[in-house]
Amino acid sequence: YPHIEYYRFFYIHITNMQVFPMKFIDEMHSDSNLSDFCKQALLNLTPIHYNAFVYVISFLREVLKHSASNKLTADKIIPLFAKCLFHYTPGAAERLQNMRQKPYIVLNQYLTSPDFVAKS
Repeated sequence: YPHIEYYRFFYIHITNMQVFPMKFIDEMHSDSNLSDFCKQALLNLTPIHYNAFVYVISFLREVLKHSASNKLTADKIIPLFAKCLFHYTPGAAERLQNMRQKPYIVLNQYLTSPDFVAKS
């Protein structure tokens, strides 16, 4: 098994980089098919970014499966993880609109759409 320092390094590295570059989200048009956009964006990620993103999304989907007991919903975790995964920091006006912002919409799609369920 890898040493604990490996995980510490991995965590620090992941939290200091955009796992999912905002430039992809900035390129999304309002008339885009969200599912198609999300699939294409995954294909554009580098292997390390893809693996990190899929790992975090898989973990969060598992968390959401237990929302009845842990009281966490997509609406509660999306703002936090949008900051981590996209390095997205909304301005004051954007915070008022919250879940209508593109990063939140994209992250919600990955977390709740059946199109992105990991295959067993």
